[in-house]
Amino acid sequence: GTTSQIFNRLLTSMFWAQSRWPDGDRRLFPVGSDPDNAGRCAHGYSCTFDFTSERAHRTGPVNIYLPPGYHEPENQGVTYPVLFFLHGYGMQPADLAASGYVVGQQMASAMLAEWQRPAKFIMVFPDGRCRPGDGCLEGTFYVDSPAGNAQIETYFLDLYNFVSSTYRARAPSEAEVIE
Repeated sequence: GTTSQIFNRLLTSMFWAQSRWPDGDRRLFPVGSDPDNAGRCAHGYSCTFDFTSERAHRTGPVNIYLPPGYHEPENQGVTYPVLFFLHGYGMQPADLAASGYVVGQQMASAMLAEWQRPAKFIMVFPDGRCRPGDGCLEGTFYVDSPAGNAQIETYFLDLYNFVSSTYRARAPSEAEVIE
């Protein structure tokens, strides 16, 4: 699609997900664009690094974007929902990582009314590509191979646990469903 179509799809999916997050943080903070690859976002707002899953015997790149204000002292107790953006076939995490900056601009835009401004959340762009030696030449794409060689779902779940324990991720919560 066009750039405008891609951006609108991104915003639509983001607002759909946010409808499930009560009390989203929409306060204004400057957008942090400082990368911190060596520190895995310990001080910066975006980072790219190789993540290794020992259980899956797999290493692959991951991109993370932290929301505006994440490192501000007054936010040290704030937790954030996490969205994992899965790339398409033939793509890699870096192909989607720029969308983190674009969404961050929306989160920090004083030009938008508070109710229009996206609530802050952590964005994770994991790797789902086949890697040399992982046995997924036919492709398993985010699931474990029944043959036992390519364990991409296990890799993804280990990444989920890493993100949940390393960053201030909001714990899953139960939501009341009314039919």
